[in-house]
Amino acid sequence: MGGVTNNHLKKLETVHKWVIKIIWNKSYQYPSDELYKVSQLLDIRQLYYMALSRYQRQNISNASLNIHNHDTRIRGKLLKYPPMTKTIGQRSFQFLAPRVYNTIPNEIKQLKTHKSFANKLRRSILLRPRAEIHQIVDVKHS
Repeated sequence: MGGVTNNHLKKLETVHKWVIKIIWNKSYQYPSDELYKVSQLLDIRQLYYMALSRYQRQNISNASLNIHNHDTRIRGKLLKYPPMTKTIGQRSFQFLAPRVYNTIPNEIKQLKTHKSFANKLRRSILLRPRAEIHQIVDVKHS
């Protein structure tokens, strides 16, 4: 499966903001943070976070849990990432999806239907600072 680089996301973000500003009849200089608050829309990286989360949720049976011998509170609740040492591998869906899924609150993970999961996840994303979501999905070049 493919991944996405920050360079690709930056181009998409620019077009995305531009289109939202046109739809909401805002000036070109209107602040992006304010734009997303007013519109209640997710930015590109938040949408990517959502897509990774939904993908992992649908493929949870194929994921391996982080199981170890120590009895801890999180034993059996976190997903393992596949071992990837290169930046290109760390941008892949297979690496990022478990990483993103592990950051979702447990009460959202435990929801029964995919629709309720997606709705609660979206609300949760809107309440979190955009920079926090960006940090989770961004893979820095080494």
